[in-house]
Amino acid sequence: MVQPPHEHVESAVSGSDGRTWIEVPAPIVSANLIPNEPEHMLRIVYLQFTVEGCVRPGIQDMQLDSNEVSIRVTLFQPPPTAWAIPCDENLVERDTVEHLGTNLQPGESYRVIVNDVETTAFTTPREALGHPVIVESPIESEEVISADITPPQYRARVVSGMPKGGGGSRFNGYEIRPDGPNTIAVTVPHYEVADPFVVCSADFPFVETGFPLGSDFEAAVEYTVTVNANTTSFVAR
Repeated sequence: MVQPPHEHVESAVSGSDGRTWIEVPAPIVSANLIPNEPEHMLRIVYLQFTVEGCVRPGIQDMQLDSNEVSIRVTLFQPPPTAWAIPCDENLVERDTVEHLGTNLQPGESYRVIVNDVETTAFTTPREALGHPVIVESPIESEEVISADITPPQYRARVVSGMPKGGGGSRFNGYEIRPDGPNTIAVTVPHYEVADPFVVCSADFPFVETGFPLGSDFEAAVEYTVTVNANTTSFVAR
């Protein structure tokens, strides 16, 4: 085993284990509103090392600014050195729950930013829906649009429907997450009245949603975007 130089050991002492730990943002996999709960709560999935001595719990906090929910989830890791153990050999998914409190307004839409990345969005139900459930929306159409800038920025445009009409349904944003190599999974749900005996309106409203896919794509590579049960693809420029 390679031992660290003595001078590095002296300068790194900070705490009982003799190392200075660094706070880093946790790699985020997804964030979604936990469905069918009386309180608004977000489940955040992130990646964490499993090698012993490589990670400690970090900080989790949340800020609500107008219609934007900003969440920070961090981990503490030892600093990189020439003698460090290979921490990145094993990664697993962990999750945590963030309670959004009671300040959300009925019928309002909120964007969720986790570690500076827009991860999901949701709309709170209005009082008139009573006790709704969250279900996936039928998709009328979807397409991927790129902005003519460098690097190219990609967005998805989705038109979804609400089968129980405007009287028994409310839009509920989207959830976006990676789903394997070169694949992005998007869920577009809505609230609808849970009671099957409640008579809803006969209309079938459609909602158009645009959301960012980012710019971290390799040129000339084909990527797949799944939205509920629908699939489309694009080749990055």
